[in-house]
Amino acid sequence: MKSDELISIIDNLVNAKALHLSNWKEVRWQGGRVYYEVKLIEDEIRNFDTKSKIIYLEKLLAKKYLIQDNLPDSAPNVTQDFKNSVISILSDLKIQFLTSNNRSKQISSKKRRPAIPYKTKTLLQKEVNSKCPFCPNDDVDHFQIHHIDENPENNKFENLIMVCPNCHSKITKGDITSNAVIILKRELSIKIS
Repeated sequence: MKSDELISIIDNLVNAKALHLSNWKEVRWQGGRVYYEVKLIEDEIRNFDTKSKIIYLEKLLAKKYLIQDNLPDSAPNVTQDFKNSVISILSDLKIQFLTSNNRSKQISSKKRRPAIPYKTKTLLQKEVNSKCPFCPNDDVDHFQIHHIDENPENNKFENLIMVCPNCHSKITKGDITSNAVIILKRELSIKIS
């Protein structure tokens, strides 16, 4: 559906709603007419996407209408109370829309980590002799590859070392220093040469 078609449909819905709101009604809801109309609108737009809900509510707020509460004799004007409730809903929707857009931008702007080639993984496992170089763990199926320079895009063999998950965590936390990792990597490289 095109954007102008959607706006036309929303305009028609808003015009119908403004007429509905201007008609006096006896409402026997706890909270009175304002509560009743707000709940009715929330139900009517429940299946709209967030952007359409925002457009609908903004257009509804811009319309002129008079809402009278359900007191038969004096029927007070509760239009501003109604509009304040709609403004509150609209504000929540705008925050929801903006935060969801920011989240999707953050997700899409994150660079994908390049895969480490199988051959490199095999060489790394051979380099450590299928045993963690920092501890006696030999459960190589669960080993992880640590990027020595902390750059996950740098998959050069010299920048990678295969370690067990516990030691990888210790390296990341700093319990095993980066200097210790660099020195060990040099020693391992010398052994292979």
